[in-house]
Amino acid sequence: MPQPKKQRNTPIIRIWNEEKSHQGDRMLKPRMSIVGLILLVLLLPTVAFASIDVYFSLVGDPERAIIEELNKTRKSIDIAMYYFTDRDLANAVIDAHNRGVRVRVYLDKEQKEAKYSKSRYLAKQGITIRYSSNSYLMHHKFAVIDNEVVITGSYNWTASAGERNNENLLVIRDPPSASIYEQEFHRLWGEHYLSEEKVEAPAQELKPLEQQPQAEKVVYITKTGKKYHRLGCRYLRKSCIPISLTEAKRRGYTPCSICNPDP
Repeated sequence: MPQPKKQRNTPIIRIWNEEKSHQGDRMLKPRMSIVGLILLVLLLPTVAFASIDVYFSLVGDPERAIIEELNKTRKSIDIAMYYFTDRDLANAVIDAHNRGVRVRVYLDKEQKEAKYSKSRYLAKQGITIRYSSNSYLMHHKFAVIDNEVVITGSYNWTASAGERNNENLLVIRDPPSASIYEQEFHRLWGEHYLSEEKVEAPAQELKPLEQQPQAEKVVYITKTGKKYHRLGCRYLRKSCIPISLTEAKRRGYTPCSICNPDP
């Protein structure tokens, strides 16, 4: 039985085959471009709203950046911090607590007895503090704000971090990233703590509003200026000294025109 003849790959046939291959590539490329465009449109909402601000101590002002974020908090602040000794940051946390923000602070166990720790100062204001059960170090340095913003980096919340050490700080505005940090905080807060500290304010008999003592408004001054400011004002970068509004006026301080601290 005669064998079928094999087609010879003549130059003309080879050119025709190559042309078909190129046409297929040209048809495939537009299809791939359309698929890529669709994927970009689908992924864009998850990427477009994420932003990261980077700060370095000594050349920037990480403390001010943290205070600004704390002042904008609406619902919750969860803090996991190795060292917390910065009074200005502690006051910003207390201000948020007094606005009705839920605040939880998780610290390394050494902070319970450390000389300059702000744990007891925060607890006396009614903020719940828990101490790590890690027998080594609880070395985290992060805060999650409103389940939307993460503050993290090498920066401990201490005066040394802002004034003497080389540190970095990231402010990440990205809910998916915040969710991951929040999961770690919940794990530590719920399962890995030695003790809890919170001082409940004593119950007081309610009096008519006009008979209740009014809290003295607190403003902030600097070591060298003659203006008083609202907490978070950009002029408080170098120093931030709390003082009552009455005392500030008695000493001759006038209100800052930038932050407008008067009610």
